Amino acid sequence: MSLPGPEQRFELWMEEALASELAWGLESAGRLIRYRLQDGRLALPLWPSQESAALEAPDASEQPRRIGLDELLDGLLPAAAAQHEALAIYPLKGAAFIIEAQQLVDRLMEAWDEDD
Repeated sequence: MSLPGPEQRFELWMEEALASELAWGLESAGRLIRYRLQDGRLALPLWPSQESAALEAPDASEQPRRIGLDELLDGLLPAAAAQHEALAIYPLKGAAFIIEAQQLVDRLMEAWDEDD
């Protein structure tokens, strides 16, 4: 059985984030961890569930952290955009869907509006 690719995982993440109004990151020493992308930029990794985030934690120093969709939209994504950080959506074995913070805000708001 093959694993879904980054684009399919992004769609799964979107569905789950909108349905649960949650995303999950990894926290170490009280801060959300960031990945360094090949181009040198930082990216905030996000997963659709506590379990999927825990599976990608390299060791016990990183723990899943629940992030409400309001915290994501009102705090983390604007801060990421200001710092020119990207988002690594549903990383799995080193591969993730990379999206700019404002693009993710736009996609979430568009999907949210479609559900209303």
